[in-house]
Amino acid sequence: MPPWIPYDKLRDYPATLRVARHEVGHYLAGRHFGFKMDGVTLQVSHTGDNYGTSSITLSKPLRKMPEVERYLEERVVCLMAGLAGEVVDLDEVKDRAIYEHAKLNASQDFAKVRELMHLIRNIRHAKDALTKAGPQLKAIDDELTQRTIQFINSERALLDELAPLLADQITAWDQPVSLSTKDLAKIPSLRRRFPS
Repeated sequence: MPPWIPYDKLRDYPATLRVARHEVGHYLAGRHFGFKMDGVTLQVSHTGDNYGTSSITLSKPLRKMPEVERYLEERVVCLMAGLAGEVVDLDEVKDRAIYEHAKLNASQDFAKVRELMHLIRNIRHAKDALTKAGPQLKAIDDELTQRTIQFINSERALLDELAPLLADQITAWDQPVSLSTKDLAKIPSLRRRFPS
């Protein structure tokens, strides 16, 4: 989009909402798994390079290997929840849609997911030959994809409520907007979902 063409809500809102859903997906998954979340930001550009963040604190005490494995699994779901949140529509999210969209529009999240899945495989199958890695990675991929799909579908009402609160604030290109921790704390449905 040329920079002299102003942001048009009728034309540009669907893409804006999609990016907002992505960040809210990350946020909801992070809260669900007990990560400290510090708000959500969004900025859309006339170039199509849209920016969003869902600030997450990754520090957690991990004393035993099962805790490490669970942490990695939860982190994968947090990353994939952004992808799933972005493509969710009136039908249930499908894994093919997640990955096709991820490869095109969320390459950084997708790269992190692949790395973390290798770590999970290395823990679960530490004694297995590397020749078995392909099928093992596929099984982990399928398992965590389905887990993410189930999570996003279960949180659909909150996703539908929160994403527009972020996207509706955009009125111009390159305008950063946010839902701060304080903003989010005022939302009754979010307080009910995460009471502590």
